[in-house]
Amino acid sequence: MSVTGMKTKLPEKWSNYLIGLPESGMGYQLVDASFKDGTELKGLKVYNSSEIDIPIPYMTEIVDLNIHGSPMERVAIKMRIKPPKRRSPIDRLKARLYYRRNRAKIRLQRKKYLRKHKTVLKHRRQFLRYKPVWFKKPARPRPKKRFKVKRLS
Repeated sequence: MSVTGMKTKLPEKWSNYLIGLPESGMGYQLVDASFKDGTELKGLKVYNSSEIDIPIPYMTEIVDLNIHGSPMERVAIKMRIKPPKRRSPIDRLKARLYYRRNRAKIRLQRKKYLRKHKTVLKHRRQFLRYKPVWFKKPARPRPKKRFKVKRLS
């Protein structure tokens, strides 16, 4: 028994769902749960995708579980966004042939792009070089130079 309530076993449906989702920490996931009676609890801990820590008054059937976090995180998880796969040799060949046929057009597009963005970078560099007074950090005081006295012996 924990401080917040009881650890109860999750139904197999929800444990299978949580196995594929990322962990919030070592061995646990933070979830938002919706229950059959209409209540919603946020930030509940699920241990090893099988046991949930629920406060005692809310021990009803779980209707919905979501990973606790930002909405964009939840969208990415629901859509199962994966990194792009490596292109096949045929696709790489097609890309190479396309570049060979349209080399002049692609170079012109690059030149236009760089011309536009180099001016932006140039202005940014000038701003960083000649910063306005309000942007500069106050200078640190330099330590005073100490002169060594030579002794005549």
